[in-house]
Amino acid sequence: RVRVRVRVRVRVRGPGCGARLGTSRRAPRRGLGAPQGLAMAAAAPRRAIFTEAQLRQFQRSTAHRAIVELVKEGARAIRGVSGEPGTIPVPPVVARLKEAFAVFDGWIDDIPPINQPMRFGNRAFVDWHRRLMSDGPALISHAIHVGLAEASAAASPTGSPGGGGGGSGGGGGSDVDVDRFRLADDGGSGYIEESCAYLFQCFGHPGRIDYGTGHETSFVMWWLCLREAGALTENDTAAFVLEIFGKAYLGVTRRLQMVYMLEPAGSHGVWGLDDFHCLPFLWGAAQLCEDLSEQRTGDDGGGAGGGSAWRPAALASP
Repeated sequence: RVRVRVRVRVRVRGPGCGARLGTSRRAPRRGLGAPQGLAMAAAAPRRAIFTEAQLRQFQRSTAHRAIVELVKEGARAIRGVSGEPGTIPVPPVVARLKEAFAVFDGWIDDIPPINQPMRFGNRAFVDWHRRLMSDGPALISHAIHVGLAEASAAASPTGSPGGGGGGSGGGGGSDVDVDRFRLADDGGSGYIEESCAYLFQCFGHPGRIDYGTGHETSFVMWWLCLREAGALTENDTAAFVLEIFGKAYLGVTRRLQMVYMLEPAGSHGVWGLDDFHCLPFLWGAAQLCEDLSEQRTGDDGGGAGGGSAWRPAALASP
C-alpha cells in the first residue's frame, strides 16, 4: 500500500495584497490586511476555491480573518449610533463616494425597465450593469482623488493639499500615494481596477439578473480593498457603514431589486431573515445596542436626561 499525502495551497489575488493562503496555524493577527512584509501588488481577482478542502483552507486564511474582522469593526463603530444627520462626521472620501453612488442611482432613471413577459429579471438591468462596468471605475477614482485632496487640505495648517495627515478627515493621511488611485490607463497601480472587480459584483449578477448575500459580501470585499490600499481608515468606519452602506448602497440595491425585479439569489424563504440582505440586520442590531444604565436615567423613562426615546434612523429603519 502506498500512502500519498497531498498538500493544497491556494493563491488568492486580492484584496491588494497578493497573499498566499497556506496551511499555517499561526494565531490570527489583530487588525486587517496581510501579514507584514507581503508585497502590496494589485491584481485582478480570480476564482481560487473549487473544493471543500480549499474552502476550509480559506476559512483559516488571513483574508478570511480580515473580512470577518472588518464586519465586526463596522458593528463596533456604530454601536448605539442613530445615524441621524449630524450624529457623526462624514469624511471627505466618504462624502465623495456617496456622490458616486448617487450617479449609479441616477442611471436607473436613465435606463427604464423594458416590456417583457417574465415576472422576474428585467433585461434592462444588463444595460445598467454594463454602464457600471464602463463608467464606474472612473467615478470611483475621481471620488477618492477629490476626497483625499480635501482631507489633506483640511488637515494642513496652511489649508493647502499635502500639508499633513488625514486624521479623522479620512483617507489614509499624507503617506498615501494618491496616484495609486488613478486608473491604470492614466498611470495608476491597478488598485481601482482590482477593487472595482468586487464593486461590479455587489449589485447583482447581470447574467442571472439576481441579487443575494453573496453580492452583499462583494461590497464588503470592495470596502476591504479600499482599506488595504489606504483610501479609507478605521476612523472612517462609522461614516462608511451608515452613509455608504446604509444609505447609498442599500438605496441603489433596493431600487435595482424593485425596478428590474431582480430574483433572490439563494433565498431560504421563511427560514431566512430576508430574501436579499443579511448585513442590515447585523449592523442595524449594533445600532440598537445601548447601555440602558446610562440611557434610561430620565424621570419619564426616556433617554438620557429625560429626553425622547432613542430612534434609529439608518440601517435599522424599514
